[in-house]
Amino acid sequence: PMEVDTSVPALLAFDAPRNQLVLIAREDGAELWRVDVGTAAVGRPLVAQGQIDLATADGRLLRFGLETGERLAGASVPQAVVGPPVLADGGERLILFG
Repeated sequence: PMEVDTSVPALLAFDAPRNQLVLIAREDGAELWRVDVGTAAVGRPLVAQGQIDLATADGRLLRFGLETGERLAGASVPQAVVGPPVLADGGERLILFG
């Protein structure tokens, strides 16, 4: 799990057996939200500007809202994704390796 800053101090984790992204309150371990991704994650999620970008094993990049877990966007690439997304150029570009 990775610590994230939300309205409640929380941990962001990927439940690999269920292929779900989960936000858990640090204070009491309460589950704040859970989102089904449908396949394995590739690397750690990228958290920036209140959003989560997650690369998946089936060649997708998914974006979720950090506070709510709401899916905001998604894109597919024609090749396998081989690493997590990264920000470049001072956060102006998102790079996905495949």
